[in-house]
Amino acid sequence: MTVNNINPCTGKNILSILRYAIIGVIVLYPVIVINSWKANELFFYLLILLSIIAIFTEKFYKNRSFFLFLKKYWPLFFSFVFVFLSELITQIFKNGLNLKLYDVPIRFLFFPVLLFGVSSLSSKDIKYVQFGLIFAAIVNMIWFCFLTDFGESRNNDLFQNIKFIPYSDIALLIGFLSFALMGVDWKGNKMLAFMKFMAFLCGLSVAFLSHTRGAWIAIPFLCFICCWLFFKMGIIKIKMLSIATLFFFALCGVLVFYSSALDRVQQVQSEIQLYSENSNKGTSIGLRFEMYKASVLIATENILIGVGGDHYKNEINKLIENERVSKDIAGFHHMHNELLHHLLVKGIFGVFSILVIYIMPVIYCIRLSSDEFSSKSMAYAGIVFGVAFFIFGLTETFFVRKTLVNCYIVFYSIFIAFLIKIKSEANEVEKC
Repeated sequence: MTVNNINPCTGKNILSILRYAIIGVIVLYPVIVINSWKANELFFYLLILLSIIAIFTEKFYKNRSFFLFLKKYWPLFFSFVFVFLSELITQIFKNGLNLKLYDVPIRFLFFPVLLFGVSSLSSKDIKYVQFGLIFAAIVNMIWFCFLTDFGESRNNDLFQNIKFIPYSDIALLIGFLSFALMGVDWKGNKMLAFMKFMAFLCGLSVAFLSHTRGAWIAIPFLCFICCWLFFKMGIIKIKMLSIATLFFFALCGVLVFYSSALDRVQQVQSEIQLYSENSNKGTSIGLRFEMYKASVLIATENILIGVGGDHYKNEINKLIENERVSKDIAGFHHMHNELLHHLLVKGIFGVFSILVIYIMPVIYCIRLSSDEFSSKSMAYAGIVFGVAFFIFGLTETFFVRKTLVNCYIVFYSIFIAFLIKIKSEANEVEKC
């Protein structure tokens, strides 16, 4: 059967159903991304399925080729392959065959599929994700306050498998993404702009209430990126809003850092001093230093391909038996630093793969952005996302958690798909 023999109504109905299904997934995904790991997994695989269907429907009804799409953006897609390749190399030389260890890296291979699927939507359709982000920021704050009694409890078990610190990190990031998207539909929609600003405040509230120092480190950098965006856009109202945001941030600093947050800062100084004096290595900072030390000691002997995901705990136990590191780090499942963990497990190849997936999506967000307000805002949201993951990765290990790997892939497929569509739609207008 050829395309010409297909009932136009049937094709239109199929494309319409697929369109609404993908819109529904990308709008709801920010809401469930850290609040339900089962829903996170379900939506991730559902989006893969819908994107695979889109590969065939786009070819069948619109003559849009997935393989030409791969060819056009191959450097971006190949950067996501490196994570899988680093695991493959390590397994060949260290682990043998352990299919369980492929669960996380193989997810990165689906990025081009998801990007193609989301880019089957129009830019107007993809814009709906901003409503999901706003709702997600509010839900995250309410749920965080409910589970932790407004930050009084730091029980990891309350947050299923994502844990306390990553939850507060991603909650903060979702607030900043809403803020960065201020330029999307800015004109004539003051209520939407107000809702985005409130979502931003919700994200900040979670970060302050959680006392998560990694999130606090990220705040000034992400604020700077957002404010730089607003000044680049050249709108007086947005400039004033950015100034107001900086003022609000400064005020929060004055109010919060002279109370409970000041205690957290002083605690860092105290724990560093205790560690340097060898009097207590079991503090939060001390344990991290010991994990970093263990990573470096093991990695220097296995610098090229690491020790492998099956063997790094055995290597750490050897260091503990020789009293080279504290026995208190034996129970940890990762090294609380993205780059050091991958250096330990996968060597230089692992570190390179992580750096590439940090850098390449940001480069493409910059390359694909245009002077149009919505495009520039979405591009900066992509930059905020990448910078935040990098900073969070200095004190946590995100890419060993399936939920956060899903998050990284899905959000970048949304940001970059929007930029691709804006550019292609602009080219179509010029042709007309």
